[in-house]
Order: sequence, then C-alpha cells, then structure tokens
Amino acid sequence: MAAVPLCLMFIFSTISFSEQHYIFYDGMIRTYSIHVPLSYDGSETPLFIVLHGGGGNSWHMEEKTGFSKKADEMGFIVLYPDGTWKFSEYNILNALLSLFMWKNRFLTWNSGYCCGYAYEKNIDDVGYIDMLIEKVKRDYNVNSSRIYVVGHSNGGMLAYRIASELSNKISAAGIVAGSIGGYANANSTLWMISQPSHPVSIIHIHGMHDSHVPYNGGHGENATGTRIDLAVNDSISFWVEADECNPLPETNFIYNETIKVDRYIGGKNNSEVVLYSLIYGEHWWPGKNYRYFNFDATDAVLLT
Repeated sequence: MAAVPLCLMFIFSTISFSEQHYIFYDGMIRTYSIHVPLSYDGSETPLFIVLHGGGGNSWHMEEKTGFSKKADEMGFIVLYPDGTWKFSEYNILNALLSLFMWKNRFLTWNSGYCCGYAYEKNIDDVGYIDMLIEKVKRDYNVNSSRIYVVGHSNGGMLAYRIASELSNKISAAGIVAGSIGGYANANSTLWMISQPSHPVSIIHIHGMHDSHVPYNGGHGENATGTRIDLAVNDSISFWVEADECNPLPETNFIYNETIKVDRYIGGKNNSEVVLYSLIYGEHWWPGKNYRYFNFDATDAVLLT
C-alpha cells in the first residue's frame, strides 16, 4: 500500500462527517458509517451489518431502511459499510473526493458475479467486512453470537456471500431482492456462493414483479449490465438444504393475501429459512420510501 501523507492521516483519523469514517484496506480508501444506540452502556450488544444496493451508499441505506431509529429503540449497533467506485484507489485526489463527495457516490459490491467496478476489479469485499467486524468488536462490546448481515439488491447478493463465507461469525442474514449467484454474462460460467461451515438463518424478501433481480431468475428488463440471476427458489433451496431445515414449509398469507410467507423450520442450531414473496412487489426496499400495503422490510428482518 502506498504511504499515506501525514496530513490525510490526520484528517481521516480526526474528522467524521455524519458518522462517516475512513479506513485504508487492501490499498484502497474504504468508508463506513456506524450508529451506536443511545442506550449503549458497554454491555454486550448485537451488531447489524447493513449493505446498500448497487449505485447506493451507506448514507442512502441508513435513510431508506430506518435501521438507526430501530437501533435506538431496540438497543443494537448498526454498521453501514460502503462499496467501491473508480475513485476508491488510493491517491491524494481520490482521497479528497471520498472525503467531500461521500453522499453522491455510485458504489458497488463484488458479490462474485456482479456488480460494476467492484466485480470488474475483483475487490475483496468479504475480507473488508470481516476486518470491520473485528474492528467494531475491538471498539465496542459486541455479542459475538448475535452478528447479523442485511442487504438490498447487490448488497443482498454480498450478504448471501458473507453469510456463506463468514458463517462462523454470522448468526442470520436478511436479504431484500438478492440472489446467491448467477452468470456475469451469457457466455460466463455459473457462480454461486460456497457451502457454509455453520448454519445461518435466512430471511429473504422479494417482489414477484422485480424487474432488476427477477423473482424467477434471468436478466431483468431494468437490470444494469449483462448479468443473469438465479431464481429466488434457487437461493431458498440452497439454504434450506445447507441448514438442514424441513423441506416442506409452513405457508400463510398476510396483508390481505398480498404477501406469501414460506417458513422452513427445524434446521441445525434452531436455524430456519423464511421467504416473503411480495405478490405485487417490485425491486425496492419496502418501507417508508416505497409503500407496500404497510409492510416494512426492516421490521420483518428484526421481528421474524
């Protein structure tokens, strides 16, 4: 890694704009936000890692999900990491751009077969998240048995990857409009997440009319790039088998039969896999910015 000028080291170590923090990892400028509940008193506290979608950033993810408000109400820490963009590579100009443009960055994650800059440059996002987990555990008294990862779209894809590759650290994962794998393009080979070494409970929320990450798989009509996603059923089947859940779900309908809920129970270490199929839903995170019959994805992830 290139030497960091002392002036920039001082800036990054002493200034935080709206909870934004800067760190150098694998030769790149990486950023994240963290929200600590007002009730934190040094006792063991759960940690939620919340991953933005492709083209988003931590600030947008915090605003649209409302996880920080829930953290104050329920008493958990929220970590909002950022993906990368073409100005993440270290030099003085990029360092200043990251410092002053963090709310307006087009960031992506390397989920294994998608997306954008992060995939093209094979960015080590799993290693980055792993490093942040250990940093937060050093800085705060984190309950190591209650570390969760949540993601939307490209962030949901990475959340699945983190759940599989860091299953020794992750207790459960909440996915909105993500997938366990697919094809980078029509000529590429299939990429899928690896088998987890430990059971991880899964909550997957997906609109059946999703035009970006199609519910039944394929290339979404509004998807960016050339990728082809696996179907939701592929993701659910993978985790039902990995967690050794009952393959026959308990099924019910909620919100006047606009959401189908399939719950696969009886997994190892009491793990379970729950699928919320939003019958009229699209790609967005259901909640305050995208209303879907008063269903809130953040509440579902926290209360399921």
